[in-house]
Amino acid sequence: LIRRLRRAVYARKTVEVFKPTIDDRYAERAIVSHSEQALQALPVANSTEILERVKEDTEVVGIDEAQFFTGNIVPVVQKLADQGRRVVVAALDQDLLSILPTVIPISLLSVPK
Repeated sequence: LIRRLRRAVYARKTVEVFKPTIDDRYAERAIVSHSEQALQALPVANSTEILERVKEDTEVVGIDEAQFFTGNIVPVVQKLADQGRRVVVAALDQDLLSILPTVIPISLLSVPK
């Protein structure tokens, strides 16, 4: 997720990142990889709050730990995409296909162990 969002930043796209408030393991206001790469993020209590807080000029929306959001994440992602935004979602792979069954394309990235 971080790599894909950084590529959007390098391409001079306006990027916003959201994460669930429940995920405060590494940082409260950032997403952090196991290799300690970090990117600023806005913590939100639920997926509908993403729609309320996303800025009008945001071109790329990153959503981390999607499995922690309620079942309405799919309509939120769809609405963001319908607005012409690129949406990049990260979730545990065993949960991703059940969370986002209607959103295509899905890229499954493996994480080195």
